[in-house]
Amino acid sequence: MVKRFMSQTEIAKELGCTRANVGQTLRRAIKKMYKEILEKQVADSSYEAFQAMSVMLNATDQKDVDELFNKMPTELQKDIQKDAKKVHYM
Repeated sequence: MVKRFMSQTEIAKELGCTRANVGQTLRRAIKKMYKEILEKQVADSSYEAFQAMSVMLNATDQKDVDELFNKMPTELQKDIQKDAKKVHYM
């Protein structure tokens, strides 16, 4: 059985809270996970940290990866994009 990401609306309904609360909590958790990956040197760069997160969270197709990326705080998105460009130009 293939698992998929639940939408924020689905999570909110399941937990009995607002979608906004779910979104804020997800963004904080994703940011914390990202920072932990870098601090614990699981990855050496922003792009590698995002790749590690994608694997850890079972983002198996492009849609899942895009959804994960879009849930990242804007400043982290910019770091990841900048680093990805460096990696692909080397």
